[in-house]
Amino acid sequence: HLENKKRNEERKKKIEDLKIEKEKERERRLEARRIEADIATELKRPIEDMAITEAKSFPDLPGVKGLSLTGQEFANLLMVFEFIHNFGDTLNFDMDAIPSLDVFQSAILNQSTETEDELIGTLVHLLMCAIEDPGVPNPLKQLTLLGQN
Repeated sequence: HLENKKRNEERKKKIEDLKIEKEKERERRLEARRIEADIATELKRPIEDMAITEAKSFPDLPGVKGLSLTGQEFANLLMVFEFIHNFGDTLNFDMDAIPSLDVFQSAILNQSTETEDELIGTLVHLLMCAIEDPGVPNPLKQLTLLGQN
């Protein structure tokens, strides 16, 4: 009877120890989660540029060769060039015959009549697309089938 009592006490002690160990492990996990959450919120917080100690320098990128346009002029040219490349199929452009950036720049700077002809052909095609496609009608002026606005 005494041995059973001892075994029961040892078993209860082991169970209590396991419960205490599990509680400690749970507290460690909660603390680790709290620390991770603190780190995540700290990383998301914006930092003033002058406070960055490990600032990376910008890469030294080569300029566009043969560029004679100003920054704003080149930006506008690049915007039109990208528009034509993105929507050329939709606008029925021959994608293999689209002039290059050098050709567009040469035409804008009046450096050759051949490049000017390519630019004029592109502009005429864009103008024809604008004339043929009236775009989305104004919904405020659109009438329903019953004649209502």
